Amino acid sequence: MKRNKLFTFFFIIYSIFYWLNYFHRACQSIWACRDTALAENLLHDFIYSQDGHSIATYPMWGYSILAAFFGLLGSYEYIFLFQYVLLCATLILIYKNFDLPKHNEYTKIVLFYGTLLFYTMCLSVRWPHAIVAFCLFVFALLHKKEKYISAIITLFVVSNFRGEGLLFFIIYAVYLTLHYKKYILPICIVAILASPWSIYQYINNKVFLPTSTNSGGVLYISLGQLPNNKWNRAHIDEEANKYAVSQGLNAAWGIEGSHVLRKRFIDDVKQYPLEFAKKCLHNFQWSLWGGLYVTEVRTLNTRRNKDNIALLFNITQDIFHKSLYCLFFYYTIQL
Repeated sequence: MKRNKLFTFFFIIYSIFYWLNYFHRACQSIWACRDTALAENLLHDFIYSQDGHSIATYPMWGYSILAAFFGLLGSYEYIFLFQYVLLCATLILIYKNFDLPKHNEYTKIVLFYGTLLFYTMCLSVRWPHAIVAFCLFVFALLHKKEKYISAIITLFVVSNFRGEGLLFFIIYAVYLTLHYKKYILPICIVAILASPWSIYQYINNKVFLPTSTNSGGVLYISLGQLPNNKWNRAHIDEEANKYAVSQGLNAAWGIEGSHVLRKRFIDDVKQYPLEFAKKCLHNFQWSLWGGLYVTEVRTLNTRRNKDNIALLFNITQDIFHKSLYCLFFYYTIQL
């Protein structure tokens, strides 16, 4: 009974924290300027484009399609309510499928409810990572219940929200093929169904794209993760856009832009190989604490009190999101 009361208490706490972050600043400009623009064109012209003409190859279209659906219902902002429903669904699933820590198991209580606090932070931001976090949780639950086809379909959903979801899909498909021969045919069927993005891009851009075209830009600005680097580069998107414009391109995140930036990244690494080694070591040190990426504190320069309320969320949400990927690979290895 005490465990149930404790869980109910934290359910209320998470709900309060979630709604306090309604005015989050992390990724707010991306949501307002990019995601809603893509959703707007999907909704009115049925075209995945930011300018209404050229087909966008970045980002993956899952979150924009979801936003367009809620736009159809009346407001893009309904997506925040939807993500709260996902949080509630997660807590209910945990309550029904996992053993809750007892009221006197203090270490377990801190770890259990602390992890769920990070999860709440991740879902309380308007970004694709929220959907990814929920889907990875559902995937783990389905795998635990040995519902393998449902689990791999969940990873297919992830691949439409984040490019690395395709990697998760491939790893799990290989695992099922090696351990459960009877699942080979269903996996192939799901793999065929998992390619609408590639088909859409090939029809419109005449090129096969298994995922989005941000790899060149990501590689280019990643060199800026090393402080005081010899490339004089900062780890911000504007760096990639600035270089793309200098090369006569409209943007860094398209097909041609990705190719040009990837080539420049390779040239930069060849120019300063030891500096690149230092950068890799720097990333490794930070990853031990913050997950697979270098932790980014996005909202230290807050201007409103309600932003200060949300500061805790915006500082720690990256840690949870990146750590999810570490956990995914860890449990895959343990299978």
